[in-house]
Amino acid sequence: MCGITGYIGYKNADKVLFDCLKRLEYRGYDSCGIALVQSDGIKVIKDTCRVKELEAKHKKVNSKIGIGHTRWATCGEPTAANAHPHSSCGDKVAVVHNGTLDQFIPLKEDLINKGHVFKSETDTEIIPHLIEENMKTMSADDAVKKALGTIQGAFAVAAIVQNENKLYVGKVGCPLVIGVGDSECYVASDSSALSKYTNRFIYLKDHDTAVLTPDSIKLFRNGKETEPEIELLDKNLNDAELHGYPHFMLKEIHEEPRVITTTIDDLDDLATLLATIDKDLGGIRMIKTLACGSSYYASLMMRYLAPQILGIPTFAELGSEYCSLTKGQKGTLAIAISQSGETADTIKAAKAAKANGYKLMAITNVKNSQLARAADYVWTTKAGPEVSVAATKTVLSQIAALYSLILAHPSLSKLNKEDAMDTFRKLPDQINKIFENVDSIISVASYLADFKDAIYIARGLNYPIALEGALKLKEISYIHGEGYAAGELKHGPFALLGKEVPVIAIVSHDENYDSLVTNLREVKTRQAPLIAISEENDLTISNLADYVITVPHTKPILSPILNLVVVQLLAYYTAVKKGNPVDFPRNLAKTVTVE
Repeated sequence: MCGITGYIGYKNADKVLFDCLKRLEYRGYDSCGIALVQSDGIKVIKDTCRVKELEAKHKKVNSKIGIGHTRWATCGEPTAANAHPHSSCGDKVAVVHNGTLDQFIPLKEDLINKGHVFKSETDTEIIPHLIEENMKTMSADDAVKKALGTIQGAFAVAAIVQNENKLYVGKVGCPLVIGVGDSECYVASDSSALSKYTNRFIYLKDHDTAVLTPDSIKLFRNGKETEPEIELLDKNLNDAELHGYPHFMLKEIHEEPRVITTTIDDLDDLATLLATIDKDLGGIRMIKTLACGSSYYASLMMRYLAPQILGIPTFAELGSEYCSLTKGQKGTLAIAISQSGETADTIKAAKAAKANGYKLMAITNVKNSQLARAADYVWTTKAGPEVSVAATKTVLSQIAALYSLILAHPSLSKLNKEDAMDTFRKLPDQINKIFENVDSIISVASYLADFKDAIYIARGLNYPIALEGALKLKEISYIHGEGYAAGELKHGPFALLGKEVPVIAIVSHDENYDSLVTNLREVKTRQAPLIAISEENDLTISNLADYVITVPHTKPILSPILNLVVVQLLAYYTAVKKGNPVDFPRNLAKTVTVE
């Protein structure tokens, strides 16, 4: 979850490190720190604060080598002592680490018996002590390599050693990228953190280690030195600036019309990919989706769409709960969905599916991610970088991609495809219309902000949107929200209803409309405030609900996309009303690289 970075070259390292850490804060922000190599040793600066606050307190140092870290606490509470970087006894070695280490306690006990003194509760701190212990009998290069071969678990590590003009890195199971400059090298958890400085990147594979100097990169794979593969990345894809918006979340919601357009423009390429998959499988006969969090709610759309339109049985699996005990049947496609492509639970589930013979397709926003490299087929959503921890445009891009899979399937008739595409193309303008009429959403958000609990309900295709709406409300407003299929209220949740628990109903004019209206009447008889998200000019709903947020008319099958935008904006403006840190909600991180 944490973000790590490193620099070696001719620039002032502290300036580069702080800049990169600000771009990595979406990965965690419980604490932060940097370590710099100086002539008299390694200087560590860290605290339980945001990066900009630490930078303001820091006195600039003339150092050309350093490492940095922004933390999402896993092992050890968020305290100054547990903040990274961690150093060895004599401050000869400093390390930053993303991930979790297995069986670190026996290693720690062995090091204590050898005289090492530990200052934190973290698993990370064993790494610099291991390196220092190894340096008693070997070179720094070999000492780091041996330490990284000794530790077990998931990790991305960057290390510096006193009197060594080198930066050491290695990884297993967590993302790490090397940025290549002219007489300088950069390291980060994410290439977007380095886009200001370079567009040349080396994506490390599991068990890779590297030794970096300003003018050289020695990459070791399976113990042997190998020639690094440098990939060029379009810098425009990494444009992560606010551009006048008060928060990244609002900016990213406003980028959603472009996401729809990009998805439509790529439909022919997706059709080509899907034809290849269909041929390889001898026809797609069953689909299993694997995902977590918001991506899981997006994947639920496929559970409705594929059986309804294509007649293909589809099952949605939580990545964190998935354990494939059966062999993949002929024609079964597993689709793993992850914004970052680094979600540990989803990657583990995807690997389990592959091990059992499933063909694996990845839908991700990062083409060079671990998930993309593990998959047989990859579809990159091209939503662009998403900085806010609460996912918005990437969720919409995943849902749009799943709709596109349906549209691209060879069994769909040309007439049905053209009709659906005409409606699909109208969505960007309809989303912009929602933006133009945002005052009604702001008004409801101001009302909602005074409650402690809320329930979202819907039926059919919009049920996943109710789940996502409740999640967004929890994530950034800290209001306890739950999403239910509307018909399930009477099976228990009715006990919660009353004046103090508002119900947000997502209404679609589909085959479930009459049943949902009945559910809304049941809600009203229990005196719960009723907020409805419904099409324009729906007199039944406007007469029934206390508050109505309207969306433009579209075909019922595409209504979830418009309703998704509304629930995102409702959560956003509720959090703003409460004065919460919208882009960086407490206890969360965007890229979940630990199980």
